[in-house]
Formats: sequence, C-alpha cells, structure tokens
Amino acid sequence: MGVSRSSQVSSRLDGDSLHSVEREINLFANQLTMTKSLLNEEFSIKAVQTALIENDYRILHIATHGNFGFEPEDNYVVAGAKDDAGFNETLTISQLGEIIDSIDDDTRDPIELLTLTACNTAAIGGTQSTLGFAGVAVRAGVQSAIATLWAVSDDSTPEIVAEFYQQLQNPMLTKAKALQQAQIAMLQSGDIVKSLPYNWAPFILIGNWL
Repeated sequence: MGVSRSSQVSSRLDGDSLHSVEREINLFANQLTMTKSLLNEEFSIKAVQTALIENDYRILHIATHGNFGFEPEDNYVVAGAKDDAGFNETLTISQLGEIIDSIDDDTRDPIELLTLTACNTAAIGGTQSTLGFAGVAVRAGVQSAIATLWAVSDDSTPEIVAEFYQQLQNPMLTKAKALQQAQIAMLQSGDIVKSLPYNWAPFILIGNWL
C-alpha cells in the first residue's frame, strides 16, 4: 500500500508528493509471489479490508505519510482514497487492529510482518516516532513490525526495502538478520548517499525477530 501523490488530511495538514513510493512498491512486489498493490486512490480502508478478507497475506507494507503522537487518534497513516469532505482517508491503528481482528481465526495464516516506511513524517505535522504505531500493530496481532526511528528519505528507502525483502527470501535468515544484511549492503554499497547512516540506521524490527 502506498501514496505517491500529494495528500491533504485537513485544511491545515498537507503532505508533499513522495516520488519514490511507486518505485518502492514495484521493486519488492516483483520479488515476492501473490502480491497485491494498492497505490494512491486504490489504497482505501475498504480496499485493505476486502483484500485481507479475500486472501491470506503474510506481509503488509505501507509507504506513505503518517502522523504519530501520544493519543490513539493521533496515530495514523495517510491513504490515497478521499473521504466525503474531499480529504485523504486516514488509517488509524485502531482501524488496522479492528481489520486484523476481523480476519483472525485458527483457519488462517497470521500476518507475520508489517513494514511501515512513513516518509517525511514531519511534512504533515507529526514529530513522533513511528514506533508507537508499529508497537500497537504488534499488540493487535501482527507478529513483527519494521518501523523507523526518524522520518526516512524518500529517495533511498526503496533500495533498503528491496534488499530486505530479497534477504528475507533466504530460509536461513531470520527477519532480524535479513534487516541487518540489508543495512550492511547499504553501508558497503560504495554510494556516498546510500551509505550514510541517516538513510539505513533508523530501520528497526520489533516483535518476533524470527
């Protein structure tokens, strides 16, 4: 799921376009099997709910703006679909938890991983870490979550994300080890921008590390 276009959550909160989101989604969607992409206006709360009801997805990936605060209603990511007032829909952690709970039964495979690459968080007013959102997601039923300690670069995120999912396909590697290998690859890339810790160091894994 992702939003590459500019967004508006209210009359006071705008989000710039995120030009690399589409590339980010396409890079790893081509690496994995049985994927479904919801980009821009296709990314709605209803579409997410329908997709999760229709199929068992082991990984959820969200690349968009987000707002992360101390109150539950302040924790949300921006969807691409519009509400009745013409503003972008927002997916709160409580809504995500309700969706997960609605499909949680013994006959279905659990959601193993939520990856949240909330780019330029401060652009729409949030100055808190994505950890609050990801931590509640784990408590809501997702086994593990990858989040960032600060707002990440829209330009470099696709590379580390694609490398992580590539490493994750190795059955000998845990999620934690796959993330570590992706960060090492960025550090040793020889590219002065990619190798900067600012671009790879904020990604951390919480929940089940296996």
